[in-house]
Amino acid sequence: MKKSLQLFFAFSLCLLFGTALFAQNKTVTGIVTDQNNLPLAGASVTVKGARSATTTDAGGKFTLVVPPAGKTLVVSFIGMQSQEVSIGIKTSFSVTLSSSASTLGDVVVIGYGTQKRGDVNGAISSVSSRDIADIPQSTVDQMLQGKAAGVTVTENSGAPGAAVSVRIRGITSFSGSEPLYVVDGVQIDGNANTGQQLTSQASPSQQETSPSVLASLNPNDIESIDILKDASATAIYGSRGANGVVIITTKRAKAGQSRITYDGYYGDQEQGKFLNVMKLPQYAAYENTLANEFGQGPRVEFSNPSKLGPGTDWQEAIFRRAPQTSNTLAFSGATAKTDYYVSGGYFQQKGTVIASDFNRYSIHAAVNSTVDATGLSWEKFTETFVATASSTTLVFRNGDPGSDNSNGL
Repeated sequence: MKKSLQLFFAFSLCLLFGTALFAQNKTVTGIVTDQNNLPLAGASVTVKGARSATTTDAGGKFTLVVPPAGKTLVVSFIGMQSQEVSIGIKTSFSVTLSSSASTLGDVVVIGYGTQKRGDVNGAISSVSSRDIADIPQSTVDQMLQGKAAGVTVTENSGAPGAAVSVRIRGITSFSGSEPLYVVDGVQIDGNANTGQQLTSQASPSQQETSPSVLASLNPNDIESIDILKDASATAIYGSRGANGVVIITTKRAKAGQSRITYDGYYGDQEQGKFLNVMKLPQYAAYENTLANEFGQGPRVEFSNPSKLGPGTDWQEAIFRRAPQTSNTLAFSGATAKTDYYVSGGYFQQKGTVIASDFNRYSIHAAVNSTVDATGLSWEKFTETFVATASSTTLVFRNGDPGSDNSNGL
């Protein structure tokens, strides 16, 4: 009898404790709609900082159990801005989500002009000037590395201004897989220069990779880069766009007051690691050991290794700390009928191998003007002028420096 009474009290205590815990939870209900007051089915409703979560039904309604620590509901839906709602003592909620204009309203450049991102059904990736503003690279194609899905950028050489390989969705052709570049409507074939070899005048057998096709374009003049990946997006370019198309739009004046902007940086480059090599006496002793193993006499110059000096570390002799600097000064302004953007830039990159370098001088001017006849704006003129002069000095394996001077765009 005493044992049964103990069990009864224990069961009652557990029941009471469980009821107290259950009473601390709260069940809330609600409805999620869009800006037009239409219900959103499949919207996610979660308790911030807890595991409680649910989705709305076909009518946009939801029911959710909120734990004692739950203070905030988080409501989200694809293409909509997420919203946080304080729970407090309320048990019923009505949440209205607004469209995410920052993504659906973005304008992207396609072959036929521009479209809103929400209306584009082709495979397009976009890179804005903000995405590449802090990347200290000499050419635009190098800046695309890691910035767009499905785009692989590989440097062919460590030489200053050297060409890179850009692959959009892999290798697509045996004759060349570089994309077509379109800079303000001007088409530049990526296969025209990539992989071309420059030959040393002193030794024709010695070759180095040519500069990038975009080496003459100042990255600071770039407003946006749109990468067209599939057939529907590149159809206007025909077979030239078979490997993808990279559309580059340069900067124009923005509405508002006249502006003067300066962009510049300075940095140093150096080899990250050197090989640990033997000093000359160690190498001489090593050569003598090999000679003895093969039954040959030691080389005359290595007959007494202890009298040899330390020798030359050719890694230290060839490589150096190389500075890199970029300077761009731009002027822009806009009136009711005319806007202008003018910039001048200078870029210099010394190579980590002595005697190698890359220099670029650039001028970019863009003017848009609207002609007004009898009070009606009937024509708009756009003029773009780009002039560049670049020089590249490459070092071949025999130590002969070879130069490539080009005037671009």
